[in-house]
Amino acid sequence: MLYDGLVSSLSQAGEAIRDGRIEEAHNKLIKSQDIILELDASLNMEFEISRHLHAVYDFLYRQAVKANVDKDFKIAESCLVMARELRDAWLQAANSQVGSTLASSADAK
Repeated sequence: MLYDGLVSSLSQAGEAIRDGRIEEAHNKLIKSQDIILELDASLNMEFEISRHLHAVYDFLYRQAVKANVDKDFKIAESCLVMARELRDAWLQAANSQVGSTLASSADAK
């Protein structure tokens, strides 16, 4: 899942910033930015939720760039918190869908 990769990259970037490993922080933040762009590119803009997610991804991308330019641990951490929340929301939605599908299948029998 792209969100897992985003969370991992942002976590590693924050650690690298904190520890002064500037090149590693840069590389992890670039990877994070690439993942955010991929998430944004996958949106189907025919749906309202996609327009909202686009705004979230745009903000997250700009913050990741700022964290990279400034090597700012707090900004990287706030990006990580947002990425975790997005990942967890998607996991919850997916699990709800699976649960609904299983319940519907059981009811049909």
